[in-house]
Amino acid sequence: MTARAHTVELAPRSDGARYRRVSLALEGGGDLVLTSHEMGASLEAAWGLDDAEITLQIAPAQLARLALALVAERLAGGEEPVQTLAELCEEHGVDYRTACWT
Repeated sequence: MTARAHTVELAPRSDGARYRRVSLALEGGGDLVLTSHEMGASLEAAWGLDDAEITLQIAPAQLARLALALVAERLAGGEEPVQTLAELCEEHGVDYRTACWT
């Protein structure tokens, strides 16, 4: 049985002259997939309409490296790195534990 994907809309569908949708999904198999789809009226389009869909996929084995890079960027140079990471985890429902030796 495959787990369901979790999707976050980064730029929800639009209903204007141009359609734009950007979503980020954590797929059932563990892949992280970013999908960008734009179409509609455009001055650059040869026939007055264009359609571009791009997908970027990151394998589960690479997600820890990406997470390390993103968290390191967020914590770099900060005054309270432990508190900042704890707050980030709490904000996003990520379980964590702390230990303190004095």
